Parts: sequence; C-alpha cells; structure tokens
Amino acid sequence: MMLPSRSGYNPNINVMIQAYPGSLEEYNQLSLSQFQSMNWRVLKNSFVDQNAILFEYTGTSNGMQTHFYAKAIKERDKIILATAVAKESDWNSVSKKLINCINSLESF
Repeated sequence: MMLPSRSGYNPNINVMIQAYPGSLEEYNQLSLSQFQSMNWRVLKNSFVDQNAILFEYTGTSNGMQTHFYAKAIKERDKIILATAVAKESDWNSVSKKLINCINSLESF
C-alpha cells in the first residue's frame, strides 16, 4: 500500500513473511537490538496478545527522518511483519490511515 507523495516521499506499508523458528519474545528482543544498532528510538513496544507485537519507532533511513509503525505476528515457524513508514514531518497527517491498516493485520 502506498499513499500519495508528500514532501517527495510516498508513505507506505510493506508486508513480509520471514522464516523464524524462535519464539515471539526472541523476535522482539532481536528487533529491539536491531533498532538500537541503527540508533532508532523506540516509542512503543507492546505485545498485542501471545502471537503479536506492535512496534513504533523513529530514526534516520536513507538520509531522512522517518517514523515507523509495525506489527509482527508469529505463525508457526514464520513471522508476518507489516511495517508502515512515512517521513517524520508527515507522520501526523498520515499516521491514522497507516496505523489502522497495520492494526488490521491478523493471523491466517
């Protein structure tokens, strides 16, 4: 999903299915350590239920200040990861649509 361009960037959502045999807690710790190594600031990190985690974080990506909102769902030996991203300066105007879309992701 891609929203119309703002400030020369298209806010968007990417969905990936990743092989991951570990637990959701292990995935959470791995993600947090990756965010830290990228010098990204975590704003939200919460378990939705026993199978899903929400992340919200900000940081520099491709030379831009960006804002991310993501949901990771553990499904057997995989992680379904949906990530929304927009320029930090545009986040307030696009976040409602992006967050609603990410929050609608469910296990299959």
